Amino acid sequence: MSVRPASAASTRSVFSSNSPPSRASSGSGSQSSTSISPFVSTTPHLQNQLVTSCALDKEWLVLGLSTSQVSVYGTRTGELLRTLIGHKSGIWAVALVSRGGRPWTAPSSEAERDARSFGDSQGAYFGQRSRVSNAAEGWGQRSALVVSGGSDRLVAVWDLVTGKCLHTMKGHTATIRCIKTLHNRPIAISGARDATLRVWDLNRGRLIRALVGHQDGISCIEACGNRVVSGSYDSTCRIWNIDSGECMAVLTGHTDRIYSLSFDGLLLASGSLDGTTRIWDATSSLCLQTLVSSQAAVTNVVISPTSTVLACGSSDGTVVIYSLVPSDNFRVVQAIAPHQSSITGLQFEDSEQHLILLTSGSDGWIRRFDAVNGKFLREFCDHADTVWKVVACVDVCGVVSQKGGRTVVDVWSTRTPPSMIE
Repeated sequence: MSVRPASAASTRSVFSSNSPPSRASSGSGSQSSTSISPFVSTTPHLQNQLVTSCALDKEWLVLGLSTSQVSVYGTRTGELLRTLIGHKSGIWAVALVSRGGRPWTAPSSEAERDARSFGDSQGAYFGQRSRVSNAAEGWGQRSALVVSGGSDRLVAVWDLVTGKCLHTMKGHTATIRCIKTLHNRPIAISGARDATLRVWDLNRGRLIRALVGHQDGISCIEACGNRVVSGSYDSTCRIWNIDSGECMAVLTGHTDRIYSLSFDGLLLASGSLDGTTRIWDATSSLCLQTLVSSQAAVTNVVISPTSTVLACGSSDGTVVIYSLVPSDNFRVVQAIAPHQSSITGLQFEDSEQHLILLTSGSDGWIRRFDAVNGKFLREFCDHADTVWKVVACVDVCGVVSQKGGRTVVDVWSTRTPPSMIE
């Protein structure tokens, strides 16, 4: 099935009533009336280094750098706390494991398995989904950990309190492009240009298994419970059981490389350079819908924390929000045009009362919207030359941008005053 809700032109026309300030009206160096100020700025430390990846929790902001280093900042002070040195070449992926947490345990009985599962009849989907902030809950360990990988093909595990490299793990034969850590389990999954995924034991510092099947490099991975989904340059997605190593499904239909994934355990959304977003039933492996909002490449897809809507961002600066409520048949909730060029990031903020969508673009703006009514809420910060990375966690957000030819890292508060939302 295929849904074509709007052309690029009609998508923008839907947005016109909620248009944010234009670049001309806001100005490149001034703050608009709807912008907010960062409570911490960490500009001086990075100079002109390229930030390739980032992860964030309540305590730490972790940045992977093209210079083979990992920079670690405190979110409360914005202070550069540690620089992790050990990789031999550029870092392309980082993931964070928060300190504390509770250890994961397998269900001890069929009744417990049924109570903890929310997927298929085998109870395979118990557990939490991975976060856009690239941070996972710990399994009771005392220190927060960082897992990093890059062009040297190594996966490194770091203790953030001591700065010590705990493990260096070998296995990949090409650049590592993505890493995810699992909630409450000492497990990380990495994807690389060698077309494989590898599952790692973070406690013992060893390879558990390799997941082999893709015909080209891995571009993105997402996890939920003991399932991981991979997207590849071979235009397919695969669903894996990381405990058994079994490939549960091969999802075909895209005609170009997969660029973005979002997975809640039941539904999978895949965005591709072919200009489409596909929604899959993760249990039956069926494609439920093919969504085409414009002819531009889909750069970001994200399922809301409530699993009620899906936001899709494209290289033409448009964002379309679809309903995931079964009776709605994937109808368009909102179609907005928050940016004048490619969408570089989409993320829903944690909120019990409102569904807030944070968007960033290569046009240098970060903006917030009410995802239900499409209302523009505010500029998130002053204008930058371009915005590279945005990660948010609860009331904290880390922004990596370029301003005046310099790499700038800011930490912001994402609390929205009630007056900003009707």
